[in-house]
Amino acid sequence: MRFDGRLSRIFLLGCALALGSDFARAGDAPARGLDWQVDEAPAGPVVRWLRGVRDGTLGLLDDVTDAQLGLFSEAAIDTGALLELGSDAVGLVDDNPVSEHVLKGTASKSLAKTAWLFHLAGSEALLGSHGLETESWVAQSLDELNPLLDPDESPARLPLEPIDFVGEGLFHTEVYAVHVPGSILLATAAADLLIRPIGNIVRIVGFHGSADRIEAAGNGLVRRTLH
Repeated sequence: MRFDGRLSRIFLLGCALALGSDFARAGDAPARGLDWQVDEAPAGPVVRWLRGVRDGTLGLLDDVTDAQLGLFSEAAIDTGALLELGSDAVGLVDDNPVSEHVLKGTASKSLAKTAWLFHLAGSEALLGSHGLETESWVAQSLDELNPLLDPDESPARLPLEPIDFVGEGLFHTEVYAVHVPGSILLATAAADLLIRPIGNIVRIVGFHGSADRIEAAGNGLVRRTLH
C-alpha cells in the first residue's frame, strides 16, 4: 500500500509539472511574436538609416507578394460564393422538402463543402498578410473567451463558419452578403501597388514615422474588406 501511495504521488506530481509546462508555453506564445519579427537594439543615425533602406527594400518585395495573396483571396472567395450559389440551385432539386427524403442533398452538399474550402482558403490568405496576422488571432481568441458574446448577433466577417454554407435552408444568403465581389481586389491593388510602396520609398529615404503611418493606412484599407 505504501508503495502504491508513492506511485500515486509521483504520478500526480508528473501531471502537475506537465500541465505547468503547457500553461507556461501557452502564456509565452504571444510574447514570442511572429517568426519574421526581429528585435534590434537601438543604434545611431547611420545604422538606423541603413536599417530603413533594408526594411524599405524588403517591404517593396513584400508588397508584391501581398498583392498576389490579395488576388488569390478575391478569386478564391468569389469562387466559393459561386459554388454555393450552384449548391443552392442544385439543392432545389435534390434537397427540397420532398426530394431530401430520396436524394438527401448529395450533390448540393458536396458543392457546399467545396465552396466553404475555397472561402476558407481565400479568407485565411488575407488574414495571414497585410499585417493582420496577430490581430486576427487575438480577435478570434477574445471572441472564444467572451461568454457574453452571442455568435448569432456578432457582425459577419471573414471567414464565415462552415454552418453558413451547409446549414439547413434553401438559400444561404450570408455567404453572398459577407463579401462584395471585387472589393478585396480593389483594396489590395490600391494598398499594395500604390500606398504601401510609397511608404516603403519614404522609409528608404529615412522618414520612418511617416512610412509607418502610410503602411498602416494601406493595411487598414485591406482590413475594412474583412467586415
